[in-house]
Amino acid sequence: MRKDKKNEHIRIKVTPKEEQKQKIDIATQTLERNIGFINSCDTKTSIILASIGVLLTIILTNDGLSTIWGIITSCCSGKTFCDILYLCGFFASASTLVIGIWKLVSVLIAKTEPPQKGSNTTSGPSIIFFGGILKVGDRAAYRDKFLAMSDCELLDELIAEIYVNAEIATQKYRRYNHGIKLSVWGFVLFALILLSGAYIYG
Repeated sequence: MRKDKKNEHIRIKVTPKEEQKQKIDIATQTLERNIGFINSCDTKTSIILASIGVLLTIILTNDGLSTIWGIITSCCSGKTFCDILYLCGFFASASTLVIGIWKLVSVLIAKTEPPQKGSNTTSGPSIIFFGGILKVGDRAAYRDKFLAMSDCELLDELIAEIYVNAEIATQKYRRYNHGIKLSVWGFVLFALILLSGAYIYG
């Protein structure tokens, strides 16, 4: 029993270099998770945009455009309050759908600016963020700078990259949530107003 109690007080000594390596490993794993979130958001956005494109293709083909044009011309020629109200609803729903689609498309626009470096990071362009790698110089210059980097500098680079990818992921999911809400509501209203217009003015 005494031996067990003594073993409980044994602590594994970790050197500062080993501790730095552990932090680098944790930072690398955190960066990979952030990149995974970004890739997941891009994949979901692409699927939704493809689905919207298929649905719009179905609606706008088979005389869909001619039907819409006929409804608009009928409303413009009538000029009654109901006609004006219908046109307002039609263009409002179409605008909502277009804005939602644009929000989703903006999710897929890549950010190429390198992260802003603070006082504790390495000087010059980032050697991890792809937008800053080519700013270092040619391949030989990049290789020399990468090999000359210390563990502390590497950790600083990883931390800066984690932050900028977390910022990218947050912005992407914010635009994704906004875009999908606008797209769904805009598409539903657009389809309902189009069907009602085809029934009334068809």
